[in-house]
Amino acid sequence: MTDIGDNPPPGVHSRLFTRRQFIAVGAAGAVAAAGFGAHAYHAESNRLKLEKLTIPLPGLRTPFTAAIVADVHLPRSPLEPACILDELSRLKPAAVFFVGDGFNSAKNHLPPFAELVKSLPAPLGTFVTMGNWEHNSGADLEVIARAVKGARARMLCNEAAVIDVDGPVSIVGLDDWLAGRPDYTLAENASHAAPLIVLSHCPVVFDTLSASVNRGFVQLSGHTHGGQVVPFGIVFFTPPGSGEYVSGMYRKNRGTLYVTRGIGYTGLKMRLGAPPELTLISFEPS
Repeated sequence: MTDIGDNPPPGVHSRLFTRRQFIAVGAAGAVAAAGFGAHAYHAESNRLKLEKLTIPLPGLRTPFTAAIVADVHLPRSPLEPACILDELSRLKPAAVFFVGDGFNSAKNHLPPFAELVKSLPAPLGTFVTMGNWEHNSGADLEVIARAVKGARARMLCNEAAVIDVDGPVSIVGLDDWLAGRPDYTLAENASHAAPLIVLSHCPVVFDTLSASVNRGFVQLSGHTHGGQVVPFGIVFFTPPGSGEYVSGMYRKNRGTLYVTRGIGYTGLKMRLGAPPELTLISFEPS
């Protein structure tokens, strides 16, 4: 999710709300949220919700599980990294996908993020892609990629990797739509011999890929925080880069998109009606 105020990076002005608009929307959400009382605020903001789902992956031979983690926003998270690690250790996913916005400041929060990544049990590997906050964290891609590699994980920023699940499975990680330059051709030209999973922080990328990728694929995204403050199910705000997507499963043409609500928060220091989410996906042959 984005919260970069009145001075966004060059080239993204047309994609961002102004700080005044964000504050106005946030204030409306806060007023509505106040009606829920302190107890509801505390419960919704701090209780991690595990979402378990099954997604068919075209071409897959053997099922496998993957955990999806997004928008931790260290240190602006209602959950300590140890809590996230404990839950992932209990779930024992075969792979872990971090889909952006893991930390807010590279100077102060990249090291604890790397420690979290390093501690994860994932026999098929842990993969990390860029969100808008990584781009604006004060460190360039090389520094972040080096920290991720030191954590025994793989940074995929306009790169592809292959995991072996009784045959190859392609994992394509795209650069962030808001602050970077996603290379769609990596997904469009991926070998049809391997099932395709795309990691993209901003879900709006699905609009392009669902029209241009001539095969079945699954895209995993975050960024929206599920609206973050959603009293009575009313979504007041989703950031640029969300498109029409808020949270959950979407299908278009031959593509499937899953958008996680993520874990942390930006702007308002609260969640309501959109609890922190850790996702466990069982990929099954279609």
